Amino acid sequence: MRDAADNVTGELLPEVETKRRPGRPRKPGAMTNAERQAKYRARLKADGISTYAAPGVPDLMHQGDADELAEELAAVRAELAEAHETIDELNDELIALRRWRQNAIDSGTVIASLRGELEAARSGLANSVTTKPVTELGSPASRYAESEWPFPMHKD
Repeated sequence: MRDAADNVTGELLPEVETKRRPGRPRKPGAMTNAERQAKYRARLKADGISTYAAPGVPDLMHQGDADELAEELAAVRAELAEAHETIDELNDELIALRRWRQNAIDSGTVIASLRGELEAARSGLANSVTTKPVTELGSPASRYAESEWPFPMHKD
């Protein structure tokens, strides 16, 4: 494009005139994307931050002896199996203790209810003995005529 205020520069031929790129024009000191990325990586390297992944399990296996690692793995698996057995035994023991506790709670409830019934019966017995007025003194034989005493005759 031609500057309308520029009277010094001569006219360019129409086929020589270049087209401007779309968007905002670049600043003269602007970095390219590659330069910007290189500067970012250099800054990370200076800070001691690695952009690469840590070595995985396959890399560690190549460093050590495979037979040694297999033996360690077998030992750890044996320990794990033993720990699982211990856990199972402790779980069985816990279940038994919980059942025993529940039975103790249930039997305690039964005992408490039986004690309540016993106390009610005792208080009822004490009330029946103490609340009945005594009107006649003497033996049951004194209530009947002498001729009726061991076998009283009812008169209808």
